[in-house]
Amino acid sequence: MTLKNSLKIAFSTVIITLVAQNAFAQKLPALATIGAYSKGFIVKEIEKDIKKYNSKNDSSLIYYESSTGDTVYYFQKYPIEKVKIMYVFQTLPFDDYEKYCIKQEFTFECSLCSETHLRQYIKQYKFKKITDNHYISKYWWRTELIISRNPNNEQCLTMTFTYSNRDKKEYKKLYNSLH
Repeated sequence: MTLKNSLKIAFSTVIITLVAQNAFAQKLPALATIGAYSKGFIVKEIEKDIKKYNSKNDSSLIYYESSTGDTVYYFQKYPIEKVKIMYVFQTLPFDDYEKYCIKQEFTFECSLCSETHLRQYIKQYKFKKITDNHYISKYWWRTELIISRNPNNEQCLTMTFTYSNRDKKEYKKLYNSLH
């Protein structure tokens, strides 16, 4: 291999790495299953994202609601990374007027993206592993995470966050028993 070919390969690797790092750095929404985010708030945040990113040529964000209004689907499409986010809402005991997020699901179309975001969420929300695909966050967030494979692309992950209704004492005992 000549020096010229070696430099071409090295340069290409650097460019691909920079593009990949930029694509995978896309910020995903905050964890919404903590009982603090209403449907109205989440829809407003999605609409802000859409106004901000759809003005660029390299992205496309859309959302729609189910006919019952209990589910909101949000699609983020960037040059490399594509993710579908689903929010499920229901009324909670402390407020029977507004619906709150009880489930948030991310379905990725990029294996490296999904692994990167999984590590970010585990670190940010202090998740601990219960089983190979089941995690629990610190009590403050009262959230459980189930990891599965995207049915349309087995190399990519689907992360499902759900509000945990475990008793506080039981929750903390379980969390503290995990490493």
